[in-house]
Amino acid sequence: MDSFFEFWGRSVFVAGATAAIILLMVNILFALGVGTDANDLRRSGRKVAFISPGGWALACLVGSFLAVALYWAIHHTNFSTIATKPAA
Repeated sequence: MDSFFEFWGRSVFVAGATAAIILLMVNILFALGVGTDANDLRRSGRKVAFISPGGWALACLVGSFLAVALYWAIHHTNFSTIATKPAA
């Protein structure tokens, strides 16, 4: 019976560690994508709202899906015409 619990305990640990590694990789990809997109917006003459492109990348690295959704909502929806008018 001990080997049964040891097996499942290890399996749960390995599954959790694998999920954490995958989530970290997804967050890194989100941060790279958002940072690149924010730099492209700035180069095209549009304003990046609230913080710098590097700040948005860091927010997406830490904030994961919520930060990416917030960035997208501010910069790529109808809100974007209000928040990110071209820099004068």
